[in-house]
Amino acid sequence: MVSRILRVISWFVVADGILAGAFMITVAGGLVDRDSSTRLFMALISGAGPISAALIATRKPRIAAWICLSVALILAWIALPWDNLFSRNGAIFLALSAPGFFWVLAAWRRWPVLLSAWPFTRQPWLRLFVGCGLGVILFATSAFGSLFMPWWRPIGDCNGLPLLDGNGHPRFTDFTAKILLTGPETWRGYSLWALARVERRFSGEPWLGSDLVILRGGFRRKDNGRRYFMEGYRSSGFARVLPIITPTQCSHTALLDRAGVDVRILMDGPPKSGARLIGAVGGCSLYDPRPGVSIRVDGPATSFDLVTDKQGIYDAKDLPSGIYTIHEPGGTISTVQLSEGKIERRDLCEK
Repeated sequence: MVSRILRVISWFVVADGILAGAFMITVAGGLVDRDSSTRLFMALISGAGPISAALIATRKPRIAAWICLSVALILAWIALPWDNLFSRNGAIFLALSAPGFFWVLAAWRRWPVLLSAWPFTRQPWLRLFVGCGLGVILFATSAFGSLFMPWWRPIGDCNGLPLLDGNGHPRFTDFTAKILLTGPETWRGYSLWALARVERRFSGEPWLGSDLVILRGGFRRKDNGRRYFMEGYRSSGFARVLPIITPTQCSHTALLDRAGVDVRILMDGPPKSGARLIGAVGGCSLYDPRPGVSIRVDGPATSFDLVTDKQGIYDAKDLPSGIYTIHEPGGTISTVQLSEGKIERRDLCEK
């Protein structure tokens, strides 16, 4: 009876190790960003550790214990000094060390071995084929599963970074796209990904010649058929095998009708001469474009009026360098420094 109970518990630990490893790899596919090759490698090791240990434990618990505890100690030495036991790295450390101590106890007490021999022992080529097949399935499942992990900011961001770099080139991958299909709602009533077709590309290359991409973010069913302006970067986690675009932090990603200023800047590029002042005028609480609004601008040489178009956008080009004073619709006065060949964006609020 005791032997049967120990077998059941051991099989439970084996299953737990496989699921834990697969989950770690899946999470890594969603978390790893563009510049974290070391983190990606450590995530792979931490995920492969419990999986390999769980399989080996069916015949050799002592070796399984050595694998689990070694990987846990390496992770603790590299990651935990900059983290703590209650963080993500701490959770991985505990997930590795707990099965390791269990298999130490199993080897020390000589609990019954779960399998006397592994399947396909006499056919090495078949073992290799099955192992590679399982690896491909795990890789693909992790890449797809990472789409459902809510570790990134929802679509729509803080518009904190300029669109163009110092040379006038787009800083990230920028394009407009139409949403074809949203995924299942898996987080707070949102789908965390959507299939889209690129319509106009300002930067970034097609994926294998195709304009179909997967957008990460927060989508609802009503977004099907809508058009978005997307500013992000190509995923480089385990999901890099898919054309997945992740919004960059403080990006300008938004519905296309709310991204008119961004589209104009990318279409025109940096000014050929002089400076450019551009922005949108809208309501102060919700997006509400205000066409036909007059804005007074006092420059270093002259004063002039700007009137917003039907999208609520004002645009002044070929301005000489200097300090400009903007008389905003609500009566507020602000100043802006314009430089030769630069674009200054200033969105205004009409109460």
